[in-house]
Amino acid sequence: MCEIKLQDESFSKRFTSYSSGSIQPKAPAGHSWESLMEMARNEARCAQKEGEVPVGAVVVEMGGTIVGFGHNRCIQDHDISAHAEIVALRCAGQTLRTYRFSSCIMVVTLEPCAMCTACILNARLNGVVFGARDHRAGAIVSSCSETFSSAFGVRIWYMGGVLGLLCAQDLQRFFAQRRCERIEEELLCSTIMSPQRIS
Repeated sequence: MCEIKLQDESFSKRFTSYSSGSIQPKAPAGHSWESLMEMARNEARCAQKEGEVPVGAVVVEMGGTIVGFGHNRCIQDHDISAHAEIVALRCAGQTLRTYRFSSCIMVVTLEPCAMCTACILNARLNGVVFGARDHRAGAIVSSCSETFSSAFGVRIWYMGGVLGLLCAQDLQRFFAQRRCERIEEELLCSTIMSPQRIS
């Protein structure tokens, strides 16, 4: 286990990383990290079918019980906070009838953003495992990792890169498809709006 080294006191210093040279944390009973990530990917597929950005998350107790799951629901719920992580935490809260989850780990397909990372810290999760890094908005190891001061009296371990390539490819395919659809719509609109010459 190694501490994240940053130049100043930051949000992500509340997390402890497992590097390639560290002993990997043991997965919850009856699971592997890969099998849990596949569950999260299944949730991400549900999001995609519903027209949402395909991110999925599960919350699992160390004993192996899945207590929460969720995927992005911002568009259909008209709720900017309905990211996969927060939906999964809400589900876990209803399952366990609590708002603190010190015996639980979250497995999520994409590195959490600042909003979700703050919720994870407040929920006192034991650890976070993510698939793909979010270089633009990730708040654990990527671009937003120094956004907040370390006002939380809690340390949470994290491990990134579990099925990371597959998780990244899921998102890349989704956005590539979105771009193609947008181009097709623009072409269709320009064709309809263009005056036709009558010979």
